[in-house]
Amino acid sequence: NTGVKEKAFEAGAEATAAAISKDLQRIAVGAADGSIKVYTVADAKLVGSIAAGAPVAELAWQPTNTVLAGLLKDKDNSAAAWNVAFT
Repeated sequence: NTGVKEKAFEAGAEATAAAISKDLQRIAVGAADGSIKVYTVADAKLVGSIAAGAPVAELAWQPTNTVLAGLLKDKDNSAAAWNVAFT
């Protein structure tokens, strides 16, 4: 079936951004409370969390899937990058 929800990935707060890794193995979900949760796509298992420190506006994976970058809705509208080797 096309368009049928297969899995749900909890943000913990209002979800504001999501990005699937280039290898299609993980999904990162950013939230308005400044948290980012990383899940495996296959089984929706939470494999790590990141405290971004500000609401997350956008997320993107580096091509080798070892770094996650994000734009934050802080006073400077800053960008940040996190090592995601825990996954």
